[in-house]
Amino acid sequence: MGNDNSFRSGFWSEGRLAYYLKGKIKGKYLITSSIDTDREKKELFRKLDPDKYYPVYGDASTVNYDATDTQGMLYVSIKWDRNKAMWGNYHTEITDTELARFNRTLYGGKLYYETVSTSKAGEPVTKLLIFYSQAKQKAAHNEFPGTGGSLYYLKHRPVIKGSDKVAVEIRDKNTGLVIAKVEQAEGDDYEIDYTNGRIMFYEPVSQTAQSNSIISTAILDGNPLYVVVDYEYEVTDLTYDDSSYGGRVEQSLIGLINGERTTVNEYRGWIKDIRLGGTYIKDSNNTGYELKGIDLIII
Repeated sequence: MGNDNSFRSGFWSEGRLAYYLKGKIKGKYLITSSIDTDREKKELFRKLDPDKYYPVYGDASTVNYDATDTQGMLYVSIKWDRNKAMWGNYHTEITDTELARFNRTLYGGKLYYETVSTSKAGEPVTKLLIFYSQAKQKAAHNEFPGTGGSLYYLKHRPVIKGSDKVAVEIRDKNTGLVIAKVEQAEGDDYEIDYTNGRIMFYEPVSQTAQSNSIISTAILDGNPLYVVVDYEYEVTDLTYDDSSYGGRVEQSLIGLINGERTTVNEYRGWIKDIRLGGTYIKDSNNTGYELKGIDLIII
């Protein structure tokens, strides 16, 4: 007992605050929240490990992890209609356009809002997404040409648990444009060693996919396959601080146009929606990354 810090001499204090809350307010707002002052972890999203043992109870007791996806002590999620405001771990999910994509896994605040009313195309009239994060890890993007094998090593490690997003792309052999993209699920399509940055696919990734060419003298004719991985990894610099913020807004223009105009009525038969979108991202890391984009979508 003499070496136990719990019985050291002098005045000292020790404590812990923790709670879990889930319920509805006014029958509309679903609130999920938790606080644990001892909760400080690096992983972003919890994933079940088939090699680990989990508690099994003899009664109806269950373990709920829906309020533990947070790197800090606080987790709050408020949902109503199809909207969500939260503080915790999240995916930015700005993927509506190819040239203004930003899909990191971060810790911080996020707000997603969309109107209940929709256009003829079934899309919300207005969509808004904003986020803010104070990350302690860096983002990385790795691409590997298919080798016909199953094993691939990431450039940076150790990888933050739950941050990996893996996809297999088929690209045109002449233009390099993406023809098809298939998202891969951890546990179903591959397994990952976060410490060593190693990805093992359950089935080999081919070098090429079937080509439409009728005649070819190439040994491996077809469009090349690529393994694309986005992930977050730990940094050794304790002073590193990555502040990221930004958002995207998308507005349907059909509802803003006077329907009595002849030019609009002429095209109403085949145009269901015209959407104007804007994206802004600021990533205050060492590179000072900044993204600005505007787009127009006709459906």
